[in-house]
Amino acid sequence: MASTTKSKATPKGMRTVATRNISAHKLRMVLSVLAVVLGTAFISGSFTFTSTLQSSFDNILGSQAEGLDTIVEPAESNASGVPLSEVEKIEQVDGVGYVQPDFNGTLVLLKPDGTAYQTGGAPTMGEAWHDPGRVIGDDYSLVDGRAPEAPGEIALDSEIVDKLGFTVGGPVQAYSPTQGTVDAALVGTYEREGNVGGFVGIFFSPEQAGQLFSDGEFVPAIRVAGDGSVDQNTLTERIAQALPGQEVTSGADWAQEQTDMLAEGFSFLNYFFLAFGGIALLVGTFIIFNTFSMLVAQRLRELALLRAIGASKGQVIRSVIVEALVTGVIGSVLGVAAGFALAFGLFALLEALDLGLPSSGLEFTAAAVYVPLIVGIVITVLSALVPAWRAGKVPPVAAMRSGLTSANSKVMTILSGVVGGLGLLIGVVLAFFGSRQDETVVGASLVGLGGLLIVICTFLVMPLLATIIAGGIGRIIGAPFGAIGKLASTNSGRNSWRTAATAFSLTLGLALVATFGTFGSSTKASIDDAFSNGINADLVVQGAGAESGMPMALPKEIYADVDDVEGVGAATALSYGSAIGEDGTPSFIAGVEGPIDTAIDASAVEGEVQPEPGSAVVNETMATTQGWSVGDEIPMHDAQGNLITIPLTGIYENTDTMQGLVLGTEAFSRVVPVQQQSIQMIFIDAAEGEDVGALQDTLIDAVSDNPVAIVQTMDEMVEQQAGLIDQLLNMIYALLGLALIIAVLGIVNTLALSVIERKTELGMLRAIGTQRRQVRTAITLESTQIAIFGALIGAVMGTYIGWAFVSSLSGEGISRVAIPWGTIAVVLIAAAVVGVVAALWPAYRAAKTSPLEAIAEG
Repeated sequence: MASTTKSKATPKGMRTVATRNISAHKLRMVLSVLAVVLGTAFISGSFTFTSTLQSSFDNILGSQAEGLDTIVEPAESNASGVPLSEVEKIEQVDGVGYVQPDFNGTLVLLKPDGTAYQTGGAPTMGEAWHDPGRVIGDDYSLVDGRAPEAPGEIALDSEIVDKLGFTVGGPVQAYSPTQGTVDAALVGTYEREGNVGGFVGIFFSPEQAGQLFSDGEFVPAIRVAGDGSVDQNTLTERIAQALPGQEVTSGADWAQEQTDMLAEGFSFLNYFFLAFGGIALLVGTFIIFNTFSMLVAQRLRELALLRAIGASKGQVIRSVIVEALVTGVIGSVLGVAAGFALAFGLFALLEALDLGLPSSGLEFTAAAVYVPLIVGIVITVLSALVPAWRAGKVPPVAAMRSGLTSANSKVMTILSGVVGGLGLLIGVVLAFFGSRQDETVVGASLVGLGGLLIVICTFLVMPLLATIIAGGIGRIIGAPFGAIGKLASTNSGRNSWRTAATAFSLTLGLALVATFGTFGSSTKASIDDAFSNGINADLVVQGAGAESGMPMALPKEIYADVDDVEGVGAATALSYGSAIGEDGTPSFIAGVEGPIDTAIDASAVEGEVQPEPGSAVVNETMATTQGWSVGDEIPMHDAQGNLITIPLTGIYENTDTMQGLVLGTEAFSRVVPVQQQSIQMIFIDAAEGEDVGALQDTLIDAVSDNPVAIVQTMDEMVEQQAGLIDQLLNMIYALLGLALIIAVLGIVNTLALSVIERKTELGMLRAIGTQRRQVRTAITLESTQIAIFGALIGAVMGTYIGWAFVSSLSGEGISRVAIPWGTIAVVLIAAAVVGVVAALWPAYRAAKTSPLEAIAEG
């Protein structure tokens, strides 16, 4: 029996009260814990996924650096590569053991039926076979057959051979963007150490690899292994002295450079995923806040009793904080475990979809544990601070009375509404002002600042809106249900802060959906405008893979095949490459063969739009930035690294379909190395009176020898580009889905706790004859009312921010704002469905309320 001599509750006693309260009301805390679990799982899974990927690529880089003491690469100004004549010079350097020219390039493996094998975005590389015992920067071994020794022989990965049904000794075809179809015999299979994901390696004899991936004079790089007589740095210094015009790097430094580049790329990927994890946790804070606010309200008598027996204000506050701490710890620990499972499941899903990424087993890092633990616990505790502070303010005597309400609640709602309304107005004006700016960076920054202010102030205004808009929604949807509908509609105004916090979880998620949806719809509309108004062609020929955003290049010879087809009025081939400027800075260039007005609809600002074979034209913006005029000589390096000049013969108006420098065929060939010259697409204008559909069929026959060439109408191409945007949007919607799930859980949680809080009221309703079905209807209407209210505010807020953001990007090619009204309508309808679903369990519990027990407890 506890001693009665103590006038104050002990800290240990308060901790016991807190832990026993959690134990006694497990169900009340489950959804709060689940909210923490979902948010922290996303963060832990992001760290685990990206660290596993980085570790796998680090292992691949490690194998590429295995045995590599020195690598020789071309100087920045030389796009062709390292002269093959340097091999002999390297072999004469003391300390050199083995020299390996790096013959490799991009290919496409053709399946036995002649179609391209899709790797899901992973590269397919052609390489030269070297003795596995001497090879530098690789780790493979022969499994079956023999190594390729002469042109026309190849070796493939044993898994690919089994998967596609090839046989050793049988025929295999590969496709080269520069040389077309390559016929060969499969003479052997090999396997590599570790999991390389969807990567496909095709090995040729060194002789044929040199023919495929070199012009006979240059090679992309030369790898060197020492004989062991000197260390890496000494060997590298000696080779650098022998080759003063080349970039010579030690194997260790090269590997570190590659690792740093990968780390930078993966850090972006990690931040991308973490952003959505942060959104999920932010939405979760409203659930936690609501949960503890309602729990404190339900336990007023209990807290008052604790105060009456000596518990101080601080002890009561700490008891609530302890409950939040326990909730945060449990949720975060479970979230870390769930994050590992999430990462494992994601790798398994990608593997099942043939989108396998390199993986050597999950990489468990400290960050994947401590970051979600800290974030989850801190956010949970912070979310409970206000409810804890309210708990500490409970007066012992006043709290013993039933029906205690805050006298300041209405004043706070009005004050919050006024402050929030002013901030909301400022945010709207800022975003509008940003949308009118000509400078994209300035405009987007203002829209971002205004959007943030809109989000924050919308939350402050929502309690006031809840009494107006939510009540109105409730009256509309409750009208067919008579008195029960009216009862449900008035409940939102009883605690407007609770209604607002519950609805805002959904508001935030749907605002992001509307914002991204507006951006996606506007991008698709702008692409449609660009192709419809900016391109004069009827048909386009490009490589397969365009549906995934990575079309395969076509050999230069295909242009003549297309241009010679009867019914073709004009054909224009576009090639893309990189030019090294006078200062060594690379810039994007396009090469054009044929009449340029078939490809784009642009007017000349100065000179001619059509470049001469040996000249260049440029768009107005770049000409102004660089200070160029027609007649100027533009300095750049040719493919061999020599500084040359290209005459500028025209400046064309800015268009959405083509930008920057456009070179004629001769100029393009001088600047871009032969082994990199290929065609990206060919635009075709049908001859006058020619049926476009019939011409498309004729062109398909004309390019049928090319296994990757596809012929499309412009409408089909636009639809394909729109599909890429839809894929990106679907991925973003899927990531936002986690936040929406948490928002739905918030509605479930609030209603469930509300049922407990209103047990006496529900009992009275049952006692005066209200049927269980009517109680379920009332709870369902309340839930639907909250969901529609949150979705409506989110749709309005997100649409406005999306409109402002897209408008600020008008200088970046987004020429038209398109609001996705269909998506918004679907979202609002879905919100009503969500409200019904979220109410199922709370409504069931409410209907089970016993009238006598409820009244007795009251």
